[in-house]
Amino acid sequence: MKDRNTMTAPCRAMSIAACFVLMAPVSAQAPDRGEAFLLDMTGARAWDVSCQLSQGNGDSVAMRELGRDPRDNGRFSVPDVVSGLCTYAVPARGELLLTLHIAHTRLECPFTVTEAGLCQAYFQPGETGSFNIQRHSIPVTTGS
Repeated sequence: MKDRNTMTAPCRAMSIAACFVLMAPVSAQAPDRGEAFLLDMTGARAWDVSCQLSQGNGDSVAMRELGRDPRDNGRFSVPDVVSGLCTYAVPARGELLLTLHIAHTRLECPFTVTEAGLCQAYFQPGETGSFNIQRHSIPVTTGS
């Protein structure tokens, strides 16, 4: 099992809405050998997101990201993802916006797809839960 802990901070001083506008044009490109899992997190206060992902080669990748500041963000990026489970927790006075980049992948969107085509979910103070990551199966056709 691989463990990864990442932290990026370009949106710390911005509101979630302002950071959302900056993130909107970003799209993930799938690596040559599988599906790229790219999850952006933007929130306020001590939010927590963890994912346990399975890759096409059988490896399991565990990741966790914690918000620490009044405005903080993070990102998970893992190649060749076939499935997984992610959990999230938002503190009583916090908020969290998750964006799963599904363009150029066969990953299913576990959230609502916005009018702009983004796979996003906004979680309010005190919310906790989980969501599944799953790759669409390729239909098998038989010739006659």
